[in-house]
Amino acid sequence: MKKTIHSKILLIIIALFFIVILPNYANAAKVSVGKVKGLKVNKISSDYVKISWNRVSNVKGYKVYLYDYSSNKYKYYKTTTSKSMTVKNLKTASKYKVRVRAYKTVKNKKYHGSYSTSIKVTTKPGQVKKLKSPTQTTSTINLTWSKVSGATRYRVYICDNNNNKYKYYGNSKTNSITLKNLKATQRYKIKVRAYKLVGNTKYYGSYSSVLEVATRPTQVKNLKCTAQSEKDLKLSWNRVSKASGYRIYIYNESKKAYEYKTTTTSTTIKITNLKQAKKYQIRVRAYKKAGSVKYCGSYSSPILVATKPTKISGLKVSSNLITSIKLTWNKISGATGYKIYMYNSKTKNYEYCGKSYTNSFNVTNLSYGTEYKFKVRAYKTINGIQYKGSYSDIVTTATKPNKVTGLKSTKQTTNSITVQWNKTSKVTGYAVYVYSQYSQSFEQYKKTTGTSMTITGLDTAKFYKICVKSYITVAGKNYYSDRSSAISQKTKSTSKIKAGIDVSKWQGNINWKSVKNAGVEFAMIRIGYSGEDSGKQYEDPYFEDNIKEAQDAGIEVGVYFFSYAKNENEAKTEAKWVINTLKKYNIKNCKYIAYDFESWNKNRVKNVSVSQINKNTIAFLNYVKNSGYTPILYGNKNDLTNRFDTDKIVSSVSGCKVWLAQYNDNETYSGNYNMWQYSSTGSVSGISGNVDLNVIYF
Repeated sequence: MKKTIHSKILLIIIALFFIVILPNYANAAKVSVGKVKGLKVNKISSDYVKISWNRVSNVKGYKVYLYDYSSNKYKYYKTTTSKSMTVKNLKTASKYKVRVRAYKTVKNKKYHGSYSTSIKVTTKPGQVKKLKSPTQTTSTINLTWSKVSGATRYRVYICDNNNNKYKYYGNSKTNSITLKNLKATQRYKIKVRAYKLVGNTKYYGSYSSVLEVATRPTQVKNLKCTAQSEKDLKLSWNRVSKASGYRIYIYNESKKAYEYKTTTTSTTIKITNLKQAKKYQIRVRAYKKAGSVKYCGSYSSPILVATKPTKISGLKVSSNLITSIKLTWNKISGATGYKIYMYNSKTKNYEYCGKSYTNSFNVTNLSYGTEYKFKVRAYKTINGIQYKGSYSDIVTTATKPNKVTGLKSTKQTTNSITVQWNKTSKVTGYAVYVYSQYSQSFEQYKKTTGTSMTITGLDTAKFYKICVKSYITVAGKNYYSDRSSAISQKTKSTSKIKAGIDVSKWQGNINWKSVKNAGVEFAMIRIGYSGEDSGKQYEDPYFEDNIKEAQDAGIEVGVYFFSYAKNENEAKTEAKWVINTLKKYNIKNCKYIAYDFESWNKNRVKNVSVSQINKNTIAFLNYVKNSGYTPILYGNKNDLTNRFDTDKIVSSVSGCKVWLAQYNDNETYSGNYNMWQYSSTGSVSGISGNVDLNVIYF
């Protein structure tokens, strides 16, 4: 039974061999692939080779192989179904071997034919680039170019006419060559190509781009100046054969070098728009144009020439003094100097009065308040000869009159001040000036031919600074004297409007009797201040003397405190300190206490909110009010408008008054106020330096 089973299995295996395996083996034995023949090179470039071969019948495609000289083995390159291929990305001027074999696929299996006979090929050198000519002479042209990798040598071709027939000039092992024995002033076209020598065969690369270059012209001879004027020079020279044109250069004295001026195709030129009365050093050279480049020959020998001096412009008076006049004018570059002439009314002629080597001159020893006329001309000295220019236009001017003396105020009303002064000789009239708080300068009020004037439209109980100038009128222009000594004068007060000041240690020692005599009726005196860092209270070192002497002089007083309070308790502490200090000195006739907070973004209070500052202000002022004094809020226009809640403070502190600080001729604050600090640069008799001025409306 077992033998029967084994026999059956053996029969099945034999059957499978004949049905499946044997036919496939027979088919495999029949698969054949032909050998590629006719492999050849169709085209060679610097980085690719195009090859082709004869078609092999009944194949699916072809595989191309490149020989790797470093490993001495063929390596697979690429597959194609065509009978040609472009082998790319090759190195320039390099040797290669190529072979091909065909293949077909049977049931997903590739069957290859024999390799073709290999062919050898060498890629061409790359194109020569960056061909240029660094230097040229009248008979040579130096060439350079970028090296071409793998190149054996370079061949140079030259064309010296317009029919583009290039001739082989020679070759070079390096990337440079000097072309010799060329014609002067000649344009050439040049191109270069590299080649790779393999055995006896030369593989040439592409030609470079064509370089247009020229040999340089010969030197310009016989350069001379044929004519001169104030701004022009005319030049001529001998012609240079075959030159395209000529370039003119002028020496720059400051740069110590010649600079290009202009170009011409002629052998003469008129150089225009030159500076007057200037020496020029000039030279010329010819050029030959090739493409867009001009190839220049040697410079001619330089010539030294000069333009003539011309009429001076811009003559004017830069300053008038009592006995001198300073003249200035536009500078003439290169002028040796200038001569000044003054009109003599006796001889009716202009007479020389001096010379200058700059464009200004101070005429001295003149009479005050007198008319004068001047004119000026330039001159240029060359080789000891003076070349004089034309006279300038005449300038008419005058010396200053004498300063006004004896200025004083003779009468005052509530809105006017009358001033008078001594008569000044040789003047046309006088101009009165009033100091403006807005512009921080004296501004002209009116002119008069008399020696007095009433200034109207003034504010009541205000100090005004006044000065006067005399003037002389010449040719429709006024020439003013220096300002007289200024006076400070107050308009009259009323029962409701009074003149006041505010002072501190910064005013130093004060003569309060003189202050009273000047018309001051009210003074706000700094009693003290808080420390910027500590908040501790300090007394002003001049407070005791100031408040006692002011009261002794009959001046009504109030005090103010400069605060650095961070909160309401500190503000109350400051107010209490002020009250105690007044009591300490037994100050009885002081009714007014002002709160002065200005340092919104400084030191210890810079992080305190505006709302808290307003609370501190109310706390200080209420303490003052409850202590029997009149509280006053001090602030400038911006603070009273945008920082302090002024309306709330006034309504929260019964009887609180507002002290406005705005330095202007007319205040522009829209709110209500009771005092106006209108100046920080006031002048009052008895006080050295500036002082704050106020008008009090209570």
